Amino acid sequence: MNARMNIVAAAGSLGLGAALMAGTAQAVEPFDATLNGLPNNSVIADLPPSSDLSLAVANLPAQAGLYGIHCAVPVDPRGAPTRCDSAAGTAIFITPVGVDRAEIVESITVNAEFIGSNPNRASGDQGTDAIDCREQACAVYTLGSGREFVNPTYLRFFSTEFAAVGPREDDAMKLRLRNKPVAENAVPRLRYGKDVRFTVRMTSGLTPTVTSTNCRVDLDTKTIRGLVRNGNCTVVVTTAGDTEFAPFVSEQKFKIRDRSAKR
Repeated sequence: MNARMNIVAAAGSLGLGAALMAGTAQAVEPFDATLNGLPNNSVIADLPPSSDLSLAVANLPAQAGLYGIHCAVPVDPRGAPTRCDSAAGTAIFITPVGVDRAEIVESITVNAEFIGSNPNRASGDQGTDAIDCREQACAVYTLGSGREFVNPTYLRFFSTEFAAVGPREDDAMKLRLRNKPVAENAVPRLRYGKDVRFTVRMTSGLTPTVTSTNCRVDLDTKTIRGLVRNGNCTVVVTTAGDTEFAPFVSEQKFKIRDRSAKR
């Protein structure tokens, strides 16, 4: 299940500002969560450009699941976050398992810079913004799932602050389709329903996050497949950057054709 699953809708319905202040309220079970050993409303400071933090959950009741996500804090901190990171590892979902759990530890990645999108897909907000957590406030949010969406007991808020960095090099991507380089501004063709070899490599050596529309990209199997019979595919490649290379975002277009269709 997608860890970004509509957590904002829940936060908005309960009133995020009030829930944050009520984060230490007692539940039937003494639930708690810490980030890198620090309690609710703490600041995790002097972070590198990308860091894996430890989210520790204590006494999660049988019926409760938990979301964790890294977002820009809204201008009105009482509002729900609408620009959150969707890169690999930046959102987690702890599923309910039907039994109480005394301790759970998960890793969550926080990036200083990311392309922020609204995790509440039902909002209709499909916009994105470049987020720099050195210039604006960011935080890791946790929230209960399912019927516990509106329960402020499970809401936690951990501010993230990142160390300053000096000038950095621009990154670049190198794409290969069917073992051949994809030229700049080219719009290669894909076949509907057929996997073809596709690789993405960054000059920096960083591992990119790849999202796509109308096609499926699998970096593990190094393949791409058209998912519509005739149309366009857009692949978006991003990285969070590091101390040497700046964050990167770029699109690559493809045309999809179904050769089996009658003309």
